[in-house]
Amino acid sequence: MTLQEPRAAFDPAVLLARLEAKKSADGISWRELARRAGMPQSYGIAGKLRSGAQPTAGVLVLLLRYLGETDISPYARDRPERAAPAA
Repeated sequence: MTLQEPRAAFDPAVLLARLEAKKSADGISWRELARRAGMPQSYGIAGKLRSGAQPTAGVLVLLLRYLGETDISPYARDRPERAAPAA
């Protein structure tokens, strides 16, 4: 049995945009957002997401809970199909 690569990938840019919108609506700083989400303030959420870093599962759960969301599908994007290796 071989493992297949997932057909979808997490898109940190979508999460960043939603966090920025909530942060602006609430009139808070990134530090305060991290505190409200239950994360260490030194984590650097925005910088990591801007660089395209994938959050850990635990961080993702905290951020989605902060946003009041349980559906991860808006944060997924399709992976491009890879060409089959030449024989």
